Amino acid sequence: MNPQSKIKVDKFFYDELKRIIELKPWHREAELVKFFSELDPIQQRTGQQNKALHKFFSMLSESLNLAGLEMKVVLKANTEIWWTMECVKEYLWRPLQKVMFGKESTTELEKQVEIDKIHEQLVHILGEKHGVKYIPFPVETKKEEIKEIDYPENDLGEPLL
Repeated sequence: MNPQSKIKVDKFFYDELKRIIELKPWHREAELVKFFSELDPIQQRTGQQNKALHKFFSMLSESLNLAGLEMKVVLKANTEIWWTMECVKEYLWRPLQKVMFGKESTTELEKQVEIDKIHEQLVHILGEKHGVKYIPFPVETKKEEIKEIDYPENDLGEPLL
C-alpha cells in the first residue's frame, strides 16, 4: 500500500489492532471479536445537518453584523470586516470545536451531541459577552421552510439589538 494512501485512524485503535495481530493465531479471533463488540461507531452528521450547520453560521454572521460586532484585522485595527458564514465557522465555531472535542473538521463531529453542545456554548458566550440574542439551531433547511429573521426596528427602520 502506498504510504500516502494509508487510512488515518485513532492511535488507540491502531495500538489495539497491532496488539491483537501480534497475538498467537489461536487468540486473535477471540480478541478481535471482543474488541469489535466493545466499539460503538460515531454517528457523523447527515447532509441535512451539514446544511443546518451552515445555515446557522449564516444566521449568526447576519446577527453579529446587525449588532455592529465586526471583525478587526490585526494589522489595521481601524478596518471593519463584516462577518460571513465562513468567518463564523473558522473564527468562532472551529476554535470551540477544537477545545471542546479536539476535532479539526466539522465532518468529524458526532451527529447531534457534539454539534448541539458547541452551538449552545457559542450562543451562550456571544449572549453573555456581546448581548447577541439566542439563535436556535436550524432544524430543517429546505428553502421553503426556512424563515428569515424578523428583527424589531425603530421608527427609522433600523434594527433594534
